Amino acid sequence: MPRRLLEYLRRAFGKRERIVEQVRRPEERKLSRTWFKDKVSKRAFKFSIAEQFVIKDKYPEEKVTNPIIPFETVDHSLLLSDNKGNRRFVLTFAEVAGSIEISAIQRLRTQYIKRENDKFEWVPELETEASKKFAQELGMHPAEFVLCEFLYSFANQIKSGKRVKLRIYKMNGYDKVSQTYRGLIDRFFKPKSVFENNVYIAFELSLDKDRVKSILGI
Repeated sequence: MPRRLLEYLRRAFGKRERIVEQVRRPEERKLSRTWFKDKVSKRAFKFSIAEQFVIKDKYPEEKVTNPIIPFETVDHSLLLSDNKGNRRFVLTFAEVAGSIEISAIQRLRTQYIKRENDKFEWVPELETEASKKFAQELGMHPAEFVLCEFLYSFANQIKSGKRVKLRIYKMNGYDKVSQTYRGLIDRFFKPKSVFENNVYIAFELSLDKDRVKSILGI
């Protein structure tokens, strides 16, 4: 092959390889494992862990016209608070038979209006609006935000083979609860349940989902 042609081809193909590399790099660049909170102000949220946590109203039960029955979780709890220190969402979990099981991802009560006789009424519509505003500050639904942090915290165990399951208990309003979890199942868990009885249904974490892979760094 003539020398001039050989040099031309080398320059041409070398230039092509550099172009391909420049195009390929953004596509192959891995997301930060903390991508879900990297662009969120550190003042907008706070995480904390509690060995036991009581889900209850903000005010004493006798002061609330429509109180929730206080419930003490026996599992560990990952709590998500807002910039005012109000606890907004809780994720409860425990180790069961060698796997980590999430037993609930629940919104906590924070929005009340004052009534007569120093009574308070919890207003679900105001709570929904407050959650939407909180979601705007976080860049995603708070339930997804706390789940991302949970997976990041247990990344090493999960990569070592520890399975993660999400329990959805069958109770009054089960269809509504299931619908609430549906988005999380679609983005983080396998679509087909791995267990179901008269009490609850369970879904297993999928290591093939993009969000899960980026958080785990795989």
